[in-house]
Amino acid sequence: MSRVTISHIEMDLTIPSEHCITLMAGLFKLTPLELVDGTTYPKAKAERLPEMVNLYSQLELELSLLMNDAVWLGRMDNPKWKPKCMNETIAKWSSRLEEWNARYLDEHVRYTLLRMR
Repeated sequence: MSRVTISHIEMDLTIPSEHCITLMAGLFKLTPLELVDGTTYPKAKAERLPEMVNLYSQLELELSLLMNDAVWLGRMDNPKWKPKCMNETIAKWSSRLEEWNARYLDEHVRYTLLRMR
């Protein structure tokens, strides 16, 4: 959304579409109904909003998958396979992290990538 659009929404000059509300709710990690609760958003439009939205970004999903792999490796007790699996997992995640690092310059994303490394 442009700054002008956001400004018009804030000043009640325009009403955002259900699609915009849904996207903003995901951004703020709220349900669409939580986002419009207590606002001037029309009740008839609010009734058409989805109950749930995706609350996590692709990077947050990747972080969860990385943590899952780390837990799995920590539980592995086979001394023959553990080093091989660990090297493969590190190689897989190193390349994924480099792809993310090359694509995004956002400070929050960079901080999350640093934590993942």
